[in-house]
Amino acid sequence: MDDFRLIRRDRQDLPELNKPVSTAKPGSATSPARLALPQGTLPVPVIPPAGRRYSIYFTGIGGTGVVTANRIVAAAADAAGFVIGGLDHTGLSQKAGAVVSHLHLAASRDDLGAATVDAGSADLYLSGDILQAAAARHLEKIRPGRTLAVIDRDMTPTAAMLQSDLAVPGVASREQVIAARTGADRAVFVAAKRIAESALGDHLFANVILLGAAFQLGGLPVTLDDIEHAMGRQGTTAAASRAAFEWGRWAVHDQAAVETALAAADGGAGRATAGGFDPSPAALAAAGGLVAGRTVPPELRDLLTRRAAQAIDYQDSRLAGRYLDLVERVAARDDAGHGWQLTRAVAEAWHKLLTYKDEYEVARLHLGADYGKAARDLGIEGPYSVTYHLHPPVLRWLGDAEETAAQRAVRRRLPGAAPDEAAARHALRRLRLGS
Repeated sequence: MDDFRLIRRDRQDLPELNKPVSTAKPGSATSPARLALPQGTLPVPVIPPAGRRYSIYFTGIGGTGVVTANRIVAAAADAAGFVIGGLDHTGLSQKAGAVVSHLHLAASRDDLGAATVDAGSADLYLSGDILQAAAARHLEKIRPGRTLAVIDRDMTPTAAMLQSDLAVPGVASREQVIAARTGADRAVFVAAKRIAESALGDHLFANVILLGAAFQLGGLPVTLDDIEHAMGRQGTTAAASRAAFEWGRWAVHDQAAVETALAAADGGAGRATAGGFDPSPAALAAAGGLVAGRTVPPELRDLLTRRAAQAIDYQDSRLAGRYLDLVERVAARDDAGHGWQLTRAVAEAWHKLLTYKDEYEVARLHLGADYGKAARDLGIEGPYSVTYHLHPPVLRWLGDAEETAAQRAVRRRLPGAAPDEAAARHALRRLRLGS
């Protein structure tokens, strides 16, 4: 737990504001290439009045830069002449644990009050995890009708959810809970983590994207010059932080432009679903024929075609047929009056069960990685080589000859050359079937 206070003339008392505020990985010539921002000019929002005290409550996951993002706001507020106070609840959160940052911007030291944000007193409510944002202990900080909430749609399941049958709540239901607390038009939800990963190649900038969104919505009582001052002190991460801030502004100003930019960069598919999980063209063609012969809801045919194609890539058409058998039986007992909810649930859950990510599937997905692009993003020039080291337990039963054949199939023989994917996929499927 870290308690901090600052009066502007006593800057030396808060060393955190005298050093780079980012704990993200330093940017360098080998950092991932960044996506260009949408074209156009962003309007400058009206700066909200801070009054005697402006309180910001920020929740998120440990190791994702929640405290760092709050330090950026603190540095900007310091440049604007505010007196700053607050408290960071980090404790034993470590990575993936809960983190809470309280921040007050006041006109004078006497106006700071308690270090924490009291119930019903948050002016700005930020969260990098929608599951935490919807928790009652955090929602109590909101004052309905006044607090502006800017939330990342990303959700990190708790340890209890991962270790038990406890259901993970849907994102839409969490959005409804938060919006019901803030009041109409006071809650905004942004796909910050997706934007950070797709546009900047690093999820650690997601919380800076939230700051940009909050600023554009009129939720930060500082100017762009103040933000620039804070960003400029970040050293090697300054450029990426500026870009993340601008992406956040664009996300709430013109969401369509952001989606278009991300889709164009990802070949029209969106990075959230692109890569090894996209079915191959041959599998899609075969799956289309399989689904066409089934009695299933028309509105679910696209989903079923994709899932059946993934099952084909995972193993073969027989597995896809087995998948469609159960979905078709469930659909016969479901109806459009209920929105085919049961059929959709079975289609998703049955697919996950049939195509669970065993060691062979993980190896197959590695074969779909674009190592050429990865090398370029990392600044690797000239020839390079990639070697896969696979040793699933079943190889012990098959003998040295089979193990050698499988290893040869997934080894890139020439620097910069593609592996023999067809041979590798065949070998991995045969190993799974044999196990």
